[in-house]
Amino acid sequence: MKNIVVIGGGTAGWLTALFAKKHYRKSSVTLIESAKVNTVGAGEGTSIDFPMLLEYLDITEKDFLDNTNGTIKKAIRFDKWNDSGKVFYNEFWNESYDHAFHFDSSSIINYFKFLAENRGINLIIGDVVEILGKEDITDIVLEDKRKFESDFVFDCTGFSRLVLGKHFKEEWIPSQVLKANAAIPFALPKDMLVEKDVTNALKRKYGWIWNIPLKHRLGCGYVYNDRVVKDEEVKKDIIELYGDIELPRKIKFNAGYYNNVWKNNCIAVGLSNSFYEPLLATSISVTSAQLMLIKKLGLSTVNRDTYNDAIRGFIKQIECFIEFHYSNKNPKSKNLKKLFKKYNEDYISSKFLVDLFKVPDNLLMFDREAYNRAFADFNIMKKSVI
Repeated sequence: MKNIVVIGGGTAGWLTALFAKKHYRKSSVTLIESAKVNTVGAGEGTSIDFPMLLEYLDITEKDFLDNTNGTIKKAIRFDKWNDSGKVFYNEFWNESYDHAFHFDSSSIINYFKFLAENRGINLIIGDVVEILGKEDITDIVLEDKRKFESDFVFDCTGFSRLVLGKHFKEEWIPSQVLKANAAIPFALPKDMLVEKDVTNALKRKYGWIWNIPLKHRLGCGYVYNDRVVKDEEVKKDIIELYGDIELPRKIKFNAGYYNNVWKNNCIAVGLSNSFYEPLLATSISVTSAQLMLIKKLGLSTVNRDTYNDAIRGFIKQIECFIEFHYSNKNPKSKNLKKLFKKYNEDYISSKFLVDLFKVPDNLLMFDREAYNRAFADFNIMKKSVI
């Protein structure tokens, strides 16, 4: 494979470029970044699988935290999500790691860009206006007429979904159970910290607020459904809670996923292939799972169906677990109903989860202990948060 092209310079794009350069050492890796796209910079979180990806990319934990204004993340703290008002936690642990990370979404881009350029990745600034090739993509044309040959393309264009959605017109599967479709990000000073080493998820009247502790500030955001509440009401709720603070632009999203994330010679990574909502910081987990599965399977077309099936099952796990956090009194999805039935009858096993989501053992997003702890300890509100 001579030329690998990554379209999109967000977190998923730079991680993908770094991965491609490490895994396909003899290939030329080019990342095309639009000059018109700005990062939100609100502060983000990862899950327990992210440290393993950093280790593979030869990025030390200390270097990552020092260069991203990052902090350790040991759990997600759910505040006022149940009828009693009791706080409960989703704690992180597996055989190798007991924590994840928080990071500043602006700083991480600069850091990854610095690493990429020092590792020989070609950075091109420009806007893609045409994608050439009858089936497989052969060339990518920019607004200024520059053309780049491609043997394999990674679509990391975020919500724009430039390649998988607009070029290939892959089928989008909207969520039938998750209702959130908007978020308003904002920042708070460090002295308003709720608790160290955790992401705080605070239930509010119209949805919930994430509060992520960074080294220099708190990254926050209010998640809600703008089909049932006006933006001004949400902003009013934020100001009542925190005072008259700056509220940047609103982020809109459509909860769902693409049925196939690998189409011809293109794989969509990160937000460009799926997104449900910010709860549980699952977007980067999808990116991590995708890249590590490429490491295992490679990019031969004989593995395309296997790859698509595995990532589809991984994404469905996320929807199911998020749905549980919103309401465990009256589940709507078939998978969550099966989990409830199994829990009432017997202890949930890894084999049951593998069979339920049709994924390999190594692609269980949430292990059996996560489900059993959740069912045993959580008492979610009878009425859904959103």
